[in-house]
Amino acid sequence: EIAAMTSLPTYDPAASRDLKSGPDYFINTAAMSIFEPAGLMYPLTFAMAIDNGTLKPDAKIDVGNGEWEYNGAKWTENLTGEMSVADALAKRSGIAAGKTGVMLGRATLHEYLTKFGFGGKVGNNTVYGEETGIVRSTNHIDNVMISRIGLGSGVAVTGLQIANAYAALANGGKSVSPHLIAKF
Repeated sequence: EIAAMTSLPTYDPAASRDLKSGPDYFINTAAMSIFEPAGLMYPLTFAMAIDNGTLKPDAKIDVGNGEWEYNGAKWTENLTGEMSVADALAKRSGIAAGKTGVMLGRATLHEYLTKFGFGGKVGNNTVYGEETGIVRSTNHIDNVMISRIGLGSGVAVTGLQIANAYAALANGGKSVSPHLIAKF
């Protein structure tokens, strides 16, 4: 249950007739503004791969010499060699996350993204103006994008969707739609 959300600048739907603050005043950024989740996607990517059996929790991922090229797109980082999933997550290895996204494949990535609530409204129709974000259909995930989704690029989410996805991780993989409560 969501008792409260906050935005900067503040938003008060009860004062919606007050136009003195301009149009930005009416935006609840947690539910209405979308962004690429970048590093916030790494834990979700590894969780997807572990959940569907693509990776075991103790699996090793080779990040090579810190450079990875996939279908003409390069990624570099200051990590090298093989690392466990836990180390890849702790050290924020984009190469490991990108390779994991490729291992999952288009259909599985899309399936899990939608299971996490991306590309849809997660607020149980209780959050006014909630955006759906952007998740491309499987046939619109190209050969470069598949390597970037695990890195948090190529999708757009709201803060509410990210919070919902992390809540599912904390809840043993079970997603419960967030909803605003009238009082607590």
